[in-house]
Amino acid sequence: MRNKTSATYGDAIRRWGFSPAGHTLGYGPAGTLFLCDSPYASGEYWAYFKQAEFAVNMYRMSFKHSIKMNYRNPQHISIALYEAAQGISQCAGRDLEPGCTSVYTGNGSEFEAYCQRDSFTKAISITVSPEYYHDHLEPHFGTLDERRADLARADGRIDIPELASLYRHVRAYRGIGETADTFYRQAVVQAFKIVFAAASRIASHPSILSDEDAELIDSLRAYISANLESDLSCGTLATRAYIGQTKLKRLFKTRTGLAPNAYVTAQRMEHAEDLLSTTRLSIEEISERVGYRSAAAFSAAFRRAYGSSPSQIR
Repeated sequence: MRNKTSATYGDAIRRWGFSPAGHTLGYGPAGTLFLCDSPYASGEYWAYFKQAEFAVNMYRMSFKHSIKMNYRNPQHISIALYEAAQGISQCAGRDLEPGCTSVYTGNGSEFEAYCQRDSFTKAISITVSPEYYHDHLEPHFGTLDERRADLARADGRIDIPELASLYRHVRAYRGIGETADTFYRQAVVQAFKIVFAAASRIASHPSILSDEDAELIDSLRAYISANLESDLSCGTLATRAYIGQTKLKRLFKTRTGLAPNAYVTAQRMEHAEDLLSTTRLSIEEISERVGYRSAAAFSAAFRRAYGSSPSQIR
């Protein structure tokens, strides 16, 4: 684990002023938590490193100045999900948005991201070395050269809810020892399986929305994020958008891969997990902030989403 940290991430950790936290509060105890408060950025970075094979990463960062970030391992393959993102674009100029998948295909060029002043992000990713892909993933999915185009097809998509569900479970996991190693190895396989399945679905049934319809759903997504404590039923959202519920469901499914009610629940659970990890609010207060009338109803929904109770996560 230390060798992986030194070889792959050590330079970046030093450059950004990260230091070991000495605890993993809010994250899995099998990994390592680093904290940063430099002139450039502040935040936290958690990682489970498995030597030179793979890494599971979670980070929450705010940037104080406009900067460019580089990932200097151009052969590695990464599948990331941005749970929150504002003011950040990737090397191709595409702005990152909440819920989007970012896939780095290990094509030999450095990954770059541009962060504006006062930008922020919260993300989780799985990164594997080409050797690990060859030894452990190639028998399941084919060679990397054969599947590189499929990986690229999933880049930038916001309609892969299966990946969001998997990563919610990864974020909530609290195992240690060999059990943790088995869990994270299985998560790596599952992440690639989900992305390849999504790429096949995208190729067979490309989602086509007019710019007007895409803008409409994106405005509803922004409204949902800002009003998680409110009534966000399908009927309420349809009324707000001045369209029927049937059309709303079709557009939402096409744009995000989820029905409106499932999307709302996912956003509520992600915000609740964030509040549990970063605040001292009671479970009753958190349940109200994410739109549940009782702590019992909230706890049941949270357990369905994460496989753990809110108190276990805290």
